[in-house]
Amino acid sequence: MCVAGGKLFISDSGNHRVLVWNAVVANGQPADYVVGQSSLSSTAASAGAIGLQNPYEIACGPDYLLVADGGNNRVLVFRPLPKTNAPVATITIGQASFNTVGRGAGADGLYAPVAATLLADSSVAVTDSGNHRILSWARLPEGSGAPAAAVLGQSDFAGDTPDHGGVPGADSVDSPGGLLASDNGLWVADRSNNRVLFFRSPLVTGAAAVTVFGQADFASTLANRGGAPTADSLSAPQALCSDGEQLAIVDSGNHRVLVFPHSPPVGSPVVLGQPAVDMGAESPLSASTLRVPRACVFLGGALFVADSGNNRVVRFSPR
Repeated sequence: MCVAGGKLFISDSGNHRVLVWNAVVANGQPADYVVGQSSLSSTAASAGAIGLQNPYEIACGPDYLLVADGGNNRVLVFRPLPKTNAPVATITIGQASFNTVGRGAGADGLYAPVAATLLADSSVAVTDSGNHRILSWARLPEGSGAPAAAVLGQSDFAGDTPDHGGVPGADSVDSPGGLLASDNGLWVADRSNNRVLFFRSPLVTGAAAVTVFGQADFASTLANRGGAPTADSLSAPQALCSDGEQLAIVDSGNHRVLVFPHSPPVGSPVVLGQPAVDMGAESPLSASTLRVPRACVFLGGALFVADSGNNRVVRFSPR
């Protein structure tokens, strides 16, 4: 999910598309247009410069949209920001052309990417989840298939195993998820290690994270630190978002979102999706519950959460 120019963009993975609202004013409001399909009634998976297959997280700004097109092992870049149905992508990251979609590796390939973002220093980061790493480009590539400049989570571009083959640390990841750029670095949802990591800019190959949230140290990886959920534990975190002040962490395995008053996440969070901070079980469908939430974005003082297990997006006022 992302917001740009007052528009709300939501990745509808199962329908192989990204839906766009010019404004959100009512429950059940239909989208205004669609990315990845020829019309709002089309739902087939495809490739090329228009199609998508199981898109995951997205990022956008005043003049761009990045779509992690996971099923096609690529990230599509749309410039300028799409304003009509079936926009044509400008370039593809992770593939040499729009006509190739195979699993890749090395400095120019991707395997099931799930997120992409632009950092404050104009560099680009992509979560290459299937290769257990984050790739970084010094700037948004001008052509398809450009090689990355740096890799996090692996010691070099040849590495592709989780936690360097089984030894978690400050410089490793296991099936990483969502990304969040900050003024001075990058937050990474390290899903299978049940933690969130922060890397300082500029991103360089093999760099170690400087902050971990969700675990007591960089060597620990148990969900909820081996116990019940707490205000500083996580289970399979999927994503993060911020309004420039508040920081929200989508704690998917605990069916909740933790909203902290500022970044880094310290103190007592507001808990969305659960009645208490020490609860993490799946609950019956209601206006206050979540089931496997997957993404979030702040818009107009509210927090929108992709409640994927319930096939909906819900809006909260966390303050």
